[in-house]
Amino acid sequence: MALWLVLVPFEAALSASRRAVFSAIAIAAGAGVLLSLLSAVLPAQPMPGTAWFVLSAAGALGYSSMLALGAATALRRHALRLDAEEQRYRLLALNMTDVISRHGRQGATLFISPAAECLLGASGADLAGHGLFDRVHVADRPAYLNALADAAAGAERSVEFRVRRNGAIGGTGEAPQFIWVEMRCRAVDESGALGASEVVAVMRDVTARKQQQAADAEARAEAERANTAKGRFIATMSHELRTPLNAVIGFSDMLMNEDALRIEQPRRLEYARLINDSGQHLLSVVNLVLDMSKIES
Repeated sequence: MALWLVLVPFEAALSASRRAVFSAIAIAAGAGVLLSLLSAVLPAQPMPGTAWFVLSAAGALGYSSMLALGAATALRRHALRLDAEEQRYRLLALNMTDVISRHGRQGATLFISPAAECLLGASGADLAGHGLFDRVHVADRPAYLNALADAAAGAERSVEFRVRRNGAIGGTGEAPQFIWVEMRCRAVDESGALGASEVVAVMRDVTARKQQQAADAEARAEAERANTAKGRFIATMSHELRTPLNAVIGFSDMLMNEDALRIEQPRRLEYARLINDSGQHLLSVVNLVLDMSKIES
């Protein structure tokens, strides 16, 4: 019976539960103590023959062999399951256009997916450590580090920054090419195997969106400038048109009432000249507006 009690914890180990193993150890220990007490209380019995010991040992050996095979099968299944999951995650990492990276406490890159080579034109080995940080635009580095620090503290962060692509520091003299990327980062779950101080980030190229935003902003600014110029033009034209028209109307009214106003001949001639000058000025303004409309069309 003692041989069989030794095998009880091993059988419990197949359940992959620590609680079951501890329970089996306690049961086996209790049964061993009970056997010891019974052997001390019960009257002595004659020792069994050799055949009994051989049979008991053979049974224990067969049962332990079955446990060993079961344990080996369970480990093999677990290894196959882990390999299948690794292959699945590797397939996702290889075919995703977004770049997945893992960063340490100080922002150093611990892992970066193969998509980084397509996005940045650099291998994972070149981006490891502080290789990715060295490619971030100098003006955007504080925002990049602050986002990683906030994510490590437990807050989900999203940040946009410029990163150098296909260029080397001190290279051939060509201007480095920078692209805009959006990075969403969060801390690794405390229950995970990586530890809470590490950060997982997902990066994607948003250069086209940034260029579209810049084009939209330029279009809005151009529209605002056009509206401002239009307002100034209307205000100027209003002044240029109202002034001669007021002169024409005012002096013509005076000439129409010359008998009541007792306007002398020299004064009538002066009023007529002013009306003519105002009319000529008004005509020139109208011609200028017409010429401008022809140019714009």
